[in-house]
Amino acid sequence: MQSSPPQQLTKPKSIAHWYDPFLFLIIIVGIYLYFRATEITNLELTLIILVTLSVVMCGLEVLRAPWRGTPRPQVPFNDVLKSAALKWVGSMTGLVVVLFFWWALQEYQRAQYFPLFAVLPHALMITPPIMFLTHLYTEWRLGPSGGDGKDLGLFTLLRWKEAKWDGIRDELLTWFIKGFFFAINFCELPKTLKAFRGREDMILQMPWPQLQPMIVLVIYALIIAAIMPGYLFSARIFGTHIRRISDTWFAYIVTLICYAPLVGGVFGRWANYHPVTPEPEWMKPWVSQFHSNEILLYTIGGIIILSELVHYWGEAIFGARSSNLCNRGIITAGPFHFCKHPVYVFKCVTWVLVWLPFMSGDTILECIRLTIAFFFVCVIFGARAWAEERILAEDPVYVQYGLWIDKHGIFAWAGRMVPLLSFGWRLNRWIKRGEISADVLPK
Repeated sequence: MQSSPPQQLTKPKSIAHWYDPFLFLIIIVGIYLYFRATEITNLELTLIILVTLSVVMCGLEVLRAPWRGTPRPQVPFNDVLKSAALKWVGSMTGLVVVLFFWWALQEYQRAQYFPLFAVLPHALMITPPIMFLTHLYTEWRLGPSGGDGKDLGLFTLLRWKEAKWDGIRDELLTWFIKGFFFAINFCELPKTLKAFRGREDMILQMPWPQLQPMIVLVIYALIIAAIMPGYLFSARIFGTHIRRISDTWFAYIVTLICYAPLVGGVFGRWANYHPVTPEPEWMKPWVSQFHSNEILLYTIGGIIILSELVHYWGEAIFGARSSNLCNRGIITAGPFHFCKHPVYVFKCVTWVLVWLPFMSGDTILECIRLTIAFFFVCVIFGARAWAEERILAEDPVYVQYGLWIDKHGIFAWAGRMVPLLSFGWRLNRWIKRGEISADVLPK
């Protein structure tokens, strides 16, 4: 078995371009500026942004698709139709499962999710035909394949002997991820728009300590808008299909505790590193600690904004591939040129600068306690990175990228000092334990 990579490694080509997020930003801001003073509601504005971005993202994927210019597989149309119908049945089954849990679970009865249920009846009128036409064109243009709902369709039609149970599990997990994260993001955007829409003139006149959090909130809205289409659907014709999905409890636990409803118990209680802050809400520790030093006040506030902009860059570059716990294609451009997990890194950078846990306690012991709590948060995101890499490491493209980052990334020095922090160390461990084949190593 080859235990060490070749000395000369090149960074593999990215499936997304570094400038895509800036195109999405222009579209989002343009739509917002055009409609902000109209009578449409924030929910309607959210729908316009979602539909427009989905069309643009899918259009980009088609323009860049490797199948363009290649001949269509010579498959009888009856076979294409049967395959498309089978996958459509599987997709509809997955959708019904999501709808059932949205209806049955008490979490989704909260007012926060009302926007989702307001648009659901209208969405369900057009979703089935769109899904069928997408499956039909995909099977016609690319040829029939496994996955994409096939095993779930076989199960629904009681053709159990033909179905692969691992495939059924993976397809149900795929629908779980879509349903869970789309509901959160779709309902969050209109609430966030409400916080600043129509108040632009007043916001721009605010003093810096109040203006800065509003700028961060706008960036947060941009992030939500940019990642929504990725959770809406996945399709092989666009290259946004799921290649591999995580199936370990550990991966789902460390991911789901970062989102509602679990995040309140973990981040809000057990690992709460937020010191008690005075009113008003914008008076965060970075403001209260540096309010008497204008230079530091503007510097720290500006760094937080820059950190959030990189956060947006790292999220939005996924485009129609935005997801969790799965491989939908390897991205090596933009902030991923510098490190493997820029989103997690800059989330932690933002939080530590906003809350300053190491200096915001009333006593030294309180500062130490808050710092330890923040360390636990960083450990959670480190665990998420580990779990994601475990799935991605089954892809030779990601292995080549991870090994390249070990040598050229901005944190390469950390991996040399502490081998545990290097991707190569983790990869060799997985290979030695038989979890991953040595075939993924660069030749």
